[in-house]
Amino acid sequence: MNRLFTLFFCLILISCTEDGQSPRSDETLFDTLTAGQWQVTFFELNGQNQANLFEGINFNFIPNGQVEAYRGTQLLDEGIWSTRRVNRRAEFELSFSDNPLFETLNGEWYQIVLGFGRVTFREISDESENRITLEQL
Repeated sequence: MNRLFTLFFCLILISCTEDGQSPRSDETLFDTLTAGQWQVTFFELNGQNQANLFEGINFNFIPNGQVEAYRGTQLLDEGIWSTRRVNRRAEFELSFSDNPLFETLNGEWYQIVLGFGRVTFREISDESENRITLEQL
């Protein structure tokens, strides 16, 4: 019984990431993002919450790798997105065109939380650590 408990405890320990979250595959992230529309509910850029910049904007992540940003039925911008596995973590890459608002979202984001219609990512640059939370509509 003691060995079984020890084995179970070890499995729990190795199945967690450094953030305490269970690792998710990039396929799970892909399936989650393509399952509906999303909105930015938190966007920390250089230590400041900038989510208000994206108020009323919905994002559609299309399985072909295209992402669209809408306000109502008006298409505001298009870009590309992808997911992949990097160092046991799901990475989300986002690239919009020359629109300054959406360019702030460009980059390689690492998933830190996935669940309950919400995904949180972290991007670490030379100057700061940025975070974004998307919630499913």
